Amino acid sequence: MALLTRTILWTTLLLLGLFSSGARGQTPTNPPKPTNGTAPVFDAPELGLRFTPPLGAVMRAEPLTKGVSYSIADSATDPKWRLRIVSLEASRSGTTPESQIADYLALAKQSTPLLTVLRDEALTLGGFAGGPPPENRLLLLSVPLEGGGHGIAGQFVIARGEEHFIVFSLLADGPSFAALERSLVQSLQSAIVRPLSDVAFEKVELLARGVQLIARMDATAMRALVKDETRFSRVYKGLPSGEEREIGYMSTRIQEGPRGAIDPSRDPKQFDGEDLEVGLLVVVDARAIVDGNAKHTVDVQSRYWLAWDASSEAWSVRSTERQGAASRSKAQTGIRSAQSTGNPAPEVQVINASSQGMTREPSVWPVPPAYLSQAQTLVLGKLLPRDGSFEGEFADYAYDPRESRIPQRKEMWKRSANGWTLETRIAGNNGVLTQEFDAQGERVKRIDFDGTITVAIAPEALKSLWKSKGLPVK
Repeated sequence: MALLTRTILWTTLLLLGLFSSGARGQTPTNPPKPTNGTAPVFDAPELGLRFTPPLGAVMRAEPLTKGVSYSIADSATDPKWRLRIVSLEASRSGTTPESQIADYLALAKQSTPLLTVLRDEALTLGGFAGGPPPENRLLLLSVPLEGGGHGIAGQFVIARGEEHFIVFSLLADGPSFAALERSLVQSLQSAIVRPLSDVAFEKVELLARGVQLIARMDATAMRALVKDETRFSRVYKGLPSGEEREIGYMSTRIQEGPRGAIDPSRDPKQFDGEDLEVGLLVVVDARAIVDGNAKHTVDVQSRYWLAWDASSEAWSVRSTERQGAASRSKAQTGIRSAQSTGNPAPEVQVINASSQGMTREPSVWPVPPAYLSQAQTLVLGKLLPRDGSFEGEFADYAYDPRESRIPQRKEMWKRSANGWTLETRIAGNNGVLTQEFDAQGERVKRIDFDGTITVAIAPEALKSLWKSKGLPVK
C-alpha cells in the first residue's frame, strides 16, 4: 500500500519539527479566514516591510539562496491573482523605482506590443517607520492572451535604501481584476517600510544580545535542568465547529547521558571514544494520528545530545508510520563537531534516510553566530533568564528540521501574569510562534504558526482523553 501521500508526509514533517521552534519548507503561513471584516497583517522584518493584504489573502514563503520570496494570493489553489514579494539590489548605480518600472515596461512592450498600460504612477504610502514615505512606482498592464481574452501583469517597486528595493510582481486573471483593483491598490498604499540601514543595525544589535544570552547557558545552567521526571504534552487543533481534533502527544525527559545514547538501539556497553562523552540528553517520544484515523499512526523517537560546554551536539529522530499492516520508517541524524585546530569552522551536518533505502549526501551549513543547539531549543524556557535581568528582543539561529535550513529567528522574551512568554518570528514565515512558560520555565502551552496547540497534561488525563475518543495510546 502506498502510504506516502501529501497528508502523510505533512504529518511526518510535523512530528520531525514538533519539538523545536521551527518554520516549514515552502512555508504556508495561511491565517484563518477573518470573520470580523479585518485582514491579516503581512509583517516581514527581514524585508523591513509591513502592510495589509486584501481581505482573505493566503500567504506563503519560500527560502531563496539569498533572502526569502513571499507569495500572496486569493487562494492556495487555482488563484485568480498572485503577488510575489522579494528584496532586490539594483544591478547598476542610479536606479530608482521610476527607472526600474520604465525598464520593465520597455521589455514588456518588446514582447507584447499590444499591451495596455492601466496605471503608471507613484502611490501615497504609509511611509518609512518613523520617517517620510519612500519613493515608489506602480505599473499595471493589461496583456492580450494567445487564446483570447486578457490577463493582468504588473510591478510595484518601493525604495528601501540606496539602490535597494522591495519589488511586488503581480499576475492576475483579467476578467476578475476589476473587482480586485481598488482593494489591491489600497493594500499597497498601506505599506510601511523600514530603511535598510535600520534593519541592518537592528539585526546586528539583536544578534549581539542573542550571543550574550546563549553564553549564559553554561554547563552549570544545563546541569541544573537534569531531573528524574517525564512530562507529557497533548497536541491538538481547534476546528471551525468548535471541536478539538487530536493530532498527537509526546513525552519529554531531560537527563544526563552519553553521546552514544542518541541511538536507542545500541548497547551502552559497546560505546567507545566520543560516544562515551557525557552531556545533556533530551529524550522525546511521540505519537501522531493522521487525519483522525486511529489506525493510521506515526510514532517518533527523538534523542538530542549536547556537550556540557555546548561545543558539540548530535541528535537522532526516527519515525515509523503505520497504516494497517503496512509500515514505513524514516530517520534523521544531525552532528555538530567541536571547533578545533583541525576543525576551525564548525558545521552542522544532517542526513535523512528511509526504510526504502533512499539516502542522500549530508546537508551541511556553517554554524552561524548566536546558534542554538536542538537540545537548547527544547528547554529554552528554562535557560532564558527569569530573574528579571533580561526582558525584550534578541535574535538567534537554530536548525529547522521541517524545512532543512538554519533560519534566523527574532525572539521576544517577556514576563506574563503566570510566568514568561516567548514569541518567535522566523525569517521566511509571516506568523508568530508563541510559547508560554510557568515561573520555573516549564512550558505549559505552545501555539504554532498553523494554529496547532501543544499543552502540558498529566499522563492519566491524556490516557483518559484519548481512550474516550477511541485513539490508541502506547
